[in-house]
Order: sequence, then C-alpha cells, then structure tokens
Amino acid sequence: MFGKNLILLAIIAAALISASSMHTLGAEKTVTVNGNAQIDTAQSKFGGASGLFDGAGDYLSLADSDNWYFGTGDVTLETWFRPSTLPNLWGWIVFGSHYQDVNNKMYFGFNKRDTDYKLVFDTCVNNVWTQRRFSFPLASIAANTWYHVAVVRNGDNWYGFLNGVGSTSNPVTSSAESPNFSGTFRIAETDGMCFSGWLDEFRVSKGAARWTASFTPSSTPYAADAYTVLLLHCDGTDGTTTFTDSSPSSPDFSISSSKTEMVISLGSSDSSTITVTSILDFGEAVTLSSSWSGVMPNGVTVSFSQNPITPPSAGSTASTLTVAVDTFSSTGTYSLTITGTAGEIAHSTTISINIPAQAGNYNFAVRAGATKIIVTCTWSGSGDVAIRLINPSTTYNEAGMVIYEKMTIRAETTTTYDYLKRAELRISAPTTEETWILQLAPQGVTTYTVNIEIT
Repeated sequence: MFGKNLILLAIIAAALISASSMHTLGAEKTVTVNGNAQIDTAQSKFGGASGLFDGAGDYLSLADSDNWYFGTGDVTLETWFRPSTLPNLWGWIVFGSHYQDVNNKMYFGFNKRDTDYKLVFDTCVNNVWTQRRFSFPLASIAANTWYHVAVVRNGDNWYGFLNGVGSTSNPVTSSAESPNFSGTFRIAETDGMCFSGWLDEFRVSKGAARWTASFTPSSTPYAADAYTVLLLHCDGTDGTTTFTDSSPSSPDFSISSSKTEMVISLGSSDSSTITVTSILDFGEAVTLSSSWSGVMPNGVTVSFSQNPITPPSAGSTASTLTVAVDTFSSTGTYSLTITGTAGEIAHSTTISINIPAQAGNYNFAVRAGATKIIVTCTWSGSGDVAIRLINPSTTYNEAGMVIYEKMTIRAETTTTYDYLKRAELRISAPTTEETWILQLAPQGVTTYTVNIEIT
C-alpha cells in the first residue's frame, strides 16, 4: 500500500472573490494517494501518462474544502476515462465523490442497468436522495477505450455528456443545492467502490457551466482558468505516486481568443477578441504580443486595439486583434500565437490563420533590371480571359498593355475555337527583385494555360 501526500501549491492569503466565489483562497492543496494508484505511461490521453487504478482500494483524496461546495451555482465535473473492465449488472464506473458518511455524500459515475448506463450525479443528505441521471446505451462504453465524460449544472438545468454528446434538448431539472459536506473529495472511489482503469485530465470547474449543448471534446490538455478548482493532468514518471494539481492558488490570469481560426482572403483582414480574465484578484497590466509558430507568412500584419490591458480584479477585459493580409501575401495555413505577459507570468492562445489561394491569382518575381513582362494565355472553346498585372504600387489593366490575339478555326467544326492572348507591358527597371501579381479573370473559360516571360 502506498501513502504519499504531495503539497501542490504554496499557501496564499485567504480572500474571497465575490458572493459567487469561483475559488477558495488560502488553503494548501494536498493530494493523497491511496492503495496502488500510480502514474502509468502505458496509456494516456494527453501528456504521455495517465492515472492507473486497479479497482481494489486505489483512489486519490483531497481534504475537505469550500472548493467542493457547489451550492446552487453552476459547476462542471469531467474527466477522460479508459475502463480496463466493465462492471456487472448494477455495478459502477466511479469517477469522484465528496464523502462525509454513508448517509451524507455526493458522487458521480456510470451505473450499469439492464438496458443502459446511467450517468449519475447524486447527493444524499440524511439518507434523502436528490438524483440527476442521464441514459446512454450499453454499447456506448467498451473496455480499453478512451471516453470523455462530463456532468454540467447550468442554473436549475443539469446535463450529462459522453464524448460531447448528451440529451441537451431535455435536461434534468433540479433546483436542489449541492450540500457542503464535511469530508474528503475522492477521485475514483465512493462507498468502497473503486474505478478500474485509467483517468486523465480530471477537472472540476466551480461557477462555470462549460457546456449546455453537444460539443467536441478538447484535443489538447486543459489550461487552468478562473473557474478551475481542480485539474489533474496525471503526467509524470511511470510508477510514481505524485499527482500534481494544476489549478491556480495564487493571483494569475487567463487569455483566450473568440476565434480559433481565421480565413482571410488576399487583400483583406479579420478580427478576433482577445480576452484577459483575472484569477484570484489578479489586477496587473498584461502586455500582448504575437508570434508565428514555424513558417511566417509574408505580407501579414498583426495589431491590437489596446495594449497593454488590465483586467479588473474579479472580471475580464479585452483587446481587438486584427490580422491584415496584403495582396502579395503568401497563401497557406499558418499558426499565430498570442501571448499575454505580466512580470514573470505568461499565457498564450493559438489561432490558425488560413490564407486561401485566390483563383486566377499568381505571384511571380520580377528581377532587378527587367524592362518587360510578357504574359501569354491560351485556351480552347469560346469566351475570354482578362489579364491584369499588379505591383506593390500600381495596377495595370489591358488598356495599359500591348495586346495580341490569335484565333484558329478548326477544320472539323465551325463552333470550336483555339484562342491565344499575349500581353506585353514595358516597365521601369526595378533596382531590386520585386513580387508582382498576375490576375486572370476567365469569362466562359473553364481551363487555360499561362506563361510569363521577364526580359
């Protein structure tokens, strides 16, 4: 049997954010490992490791705290789980509990029934039960498979999700309080019943209903925010018994973007709201910066409407991020990281920037000393292809170029034509290499070929 306490975060001065407090300050957090619970690198959802529980007395516990008193406020309890075995009829897949005694407790997990699994969030006060239960088919859970599970309270509505799917149109309604039990918060155990398998990314969010509609579970580990009162990534060395809580216990901030992806056409821009939220009365100025991960596109500028920004001690503030793409930018998909920094604290959020290729637009290089550009376009059938040349300062339409056209009538038909259009533009010789754009606007033409000569 292993018994090991881990002091996770430093003691900080006791304070209360508001009447609807998201955090309890001043309490030292300790995770106690019971039984043979341990870190296992053989299985993981994220980070290369997870928590392994053998179903026979293995669980984690944390001391009683107001963190586990949810009252009538919003709350989300969730985890990734991989059962090594499935329970027998009326058996349990246990995720967590706040346990005072047999007649006073809260727990959540799956209960196997005749025809389905019930995802359960139950509270019992003096042996009087308040039950919130959600049905999922027996076939929805298999051994040795990873699943995401979440129970969410939003006002008086309760939601249960498996892999982001739940009965969101018909929530369980309950105005009952989640009581303030005096007992340990336990992970993977309740009433002597223990979970058998692996857990990863165990998170408790107090004051936040993370989801009230079907969603796609995150493909990356969670970052702690103002609502996170417990976050176990279950990372570490194989066989060790150190489970580190990553929820904040000192003033901090979170940063988020209203958009995770921007699709920006050449010559246009898009904006996203960058929100900085105070955690535990954080109130310092946060400086925003941007950087590209990997390849950096040319011709793209990034700006903020306000920088730095200072969130109120119990709230958030925002700056508008604008990403502008010029007509000469390189196309493709790029990763833009927005970082907020305050002293030694830094947090980031990432946005995918997609600059699609524009049909008929071609970037090409004009060497230093060149005096003429020749564009030759050929196509079959009928119609026309308009030619335009653009450099960083001027746009040249066909009226400013010398145009030659050739048409051939094929002998086998009088309705099929071959066309050739040749455009010549005299230019002032650039002193350095320049990037130009060739724009072709086909009208009634489905396919064409184009050739560019620089002399």
